[in-house]
Amino acid sequence: MSNTTATLESKANAPNVKRFLNPYESLPQEQQKRVQVDVSGSDYYLIKLLRPNSGTISGVVGHLWQQLCYELRERGITDNTRCDDFERFVANCRIISGDDYERYSRSERLYGSTPSGPLPEADARNVRAGAKRVRNLRKAKPSKRADVQSERQCSDNETEDSASA
Repeated sequence: MSNTTATLESKANAPNVKRFLNPYESLPQEQQKRVQVDVSGSDYYLIKLLRPNSGTISGVVGHLWQQLCYELRERGITDNTRCDDFERFVANCRIISGDDYERYSRSERLYGSTPSGPLPEADARNVRAGAKRVRNLRKAKPSKRADVQSERQCSDNETEDSASA
């Protein structure tokens, strides 16, 4: 047995991993509804070739349907007033693995977390008191930037003075 096969089997037997059966199959017949949808032949055969056993299509559709409904409820999309949100969510949702989901959820919790306990009070005095004082040892010198308008006026005045002389 290869390491990959052993890893897959150990994950499949883990307590939090769902079995590949239609989750609605055990419902009483009167509580079940049949869903029929047209799909392309190539998509149908892709799923059937991956797992040619009986029950594959109902298992796939049942699991996806159940997960979709769970996500809709989590987002509060539960009635026709949220029809636009429903369409946007379904049209743009992506499937990620459970491991990726856990990693994403963990990083979101860390990123969005707030510090626990009271925060220290801070105002300008507290912040200023905690800062080191930096001395400027050089005295500030006036800017050497020329005042263009003043120079132009002086030049004009000098020109007038030399013309009148």
